[in-house]
Amino acid sequence: MKSLSKILRAVIAAATLSFAHPAWADLITNGGFETGSFAPGWVIDGFNNPPVVSTANPHSGTYSAAAGDFAPLFSTSEPFGDSSFYQQFTVPASGGILSFWHWDYTTDTIFFDWQDAYITDSSGTILAAIFHQCLNDPIWTNQTFDMAPYAGQTVRVKFLVHQDGFGDDTGMYVDDVSVNGAVVPEPFSSLWLALPFAGMVAFRRFRT
Repeated sequence: MKSLSKILRAVIAAATLSFAHPAWADLITNGGFETGSFAPGWVIDGFNNPPVVSTANPHSGTYSAAAGDFAPLFSTSEPFGDSSFYQQFTVPASGGILSFWHWDYTTDTIFFDWQDAYITDSSGTILAAIFHQCLNDPIWTNQTFDMAPYAGQTVRVKFLVHQDGFGDDTGMYVDDVSVNGAVVPEPFSSLWLALPFAGMVAFRRFRT
């Protein structure tokens, strides 16, 4: 019986170790826009002009998202207002790192147009500005942001381009959005998976 007790203690210790060292998972759905659309996962909330998912300029894969205006990608004149989209997710207790790639285009200045990335709460109130800029920098640039201050909260990552309607286009491509957060497995799942093995070992020990 002492041997069986030792085996069971080892199994429980292994299950506890699995619980204490959780796996990491991406919390963003469709972060590379490879469905060819914003769905599933993303919500458009700024329609001047509406953001699109396009094959024109992906960072990786086939698609990327575009907010704002890119002459001659869009044939319309520069609108007045915001072109924006977001995704909502819950930050795990361990925090996580937000990562995304952006490609920036403008013929204007930040006094009139801008490219923004935010963290907001679930009502859209801005919690943090990742950047507020108006850049003509047509190369893919990686941006990271520590989500630890928002652990346990339901938040949104939002991308926005504002234009002033005077004909000076501003746009931003976004691709490969991810938030790597710890996902803790259920400890009893690990335990029950290990118990048959423990029983087999115990049975062999007692037979010998």
